[in-house]
Amino acid sequence: MLSRYTGDGIQGIRIADGLSNSSGRVEVLVFGEWGTLCDDSWDLLDAMVVCKQLGYQTALTGPREAYFGRGTGLIWMDNVQCRGNEVSLSECSQPPLGEHDCDHSKDAGVVCGGKNIHPRLAESNRNYRYFGNLDIKV
Repeated sequence: MLSRYTGDGIQGIRIADGLSNSSGRVEVLVFGEWGTLCDDSWDLLDAMVVCKQLGYQTALTGPREAYFGRGTGLIWMDNVQCRGNEVSLSECSQPPLGEHDCDHSKDAGVVCGGKNIHPRLAESNRNYRYFGNLDIKV
């Protein structure tokens, strides 16, 4: 599972339950709770913004209808409409967070392509909270 802090109204974004680190169901962190995105209006441009926000170069596809399995918890976003040039999913046109007409059978996903340019901290010793290995994949 890959996650990234966004620094805007959406506190974080991640992809979960994919076949690799570069694919999975899209989940966002809002008010400290992870939730999913409904696939209404979901397309490749929306997927591209998610992938770029997570550090990938592009999106290969934006699977719909819970392709990567049904999420749990809240559905935070619906009818997301990106142009593809946004830096963050929160910059895309969308109804207010939490407003939707979906269930988890319509969770949106992504398959990202290209190298991930964001480093991640891998825990090496669970006894020390602030220690770890910095893995940089290029």
